[in-house]
Amino acid sequence: MKLALGAAISALAFATVALAQTTETVPAAPTPPPAPAIVTPPSACGDLPAKPTVPDGAVAKEKDMKAADAAVQAWQASVQTNLKCRKAEFEAADAIRVARFNDYNNVVRELNSFGAVWTTEAQKYNARTGAAAPKEGRTGRNAK
Repeated sequence: MKLALGAAISALAFATVALAQTTETVPAAPTPPPAPAIVTPPSACGDLPAKPTVPDGAVAKEKDMKAADAAVQAWQASVQTNLKCRKAEFEAADAIRVARFNDYNNVVRELNSFGAVWTTEAQKYNARTGAAAPKEGRTGRNAK
């Protein structure tokens, strides 16, 4: 009887689509806890450099504009280096995301595969022994 009950519960767990189509009022499932807040660690690439001061082109002298041009080029080079570092960081993080996603999907496939094996074997047992699944709505030790 326990095996028949286990097979019925297993079949019920894998028949969620059918349950969603019933017209009966079913108690709502408990609300899962909220996902933990994600705290993004600071970049290991450091802070961006301060922007150079830009002179007023309407009144600046040539030497001021040349000095500012050199400062802007140095700033741009520094920012480009920082951006390369940040790109490497997010590519590494994305590789972790992809690996975790694939791991999750592998576990779901394993769960479904094993559930199907269990259901098949329980059905064979029930067919061989004449055991019947419990009546709809009856669960527990005394389900008949």
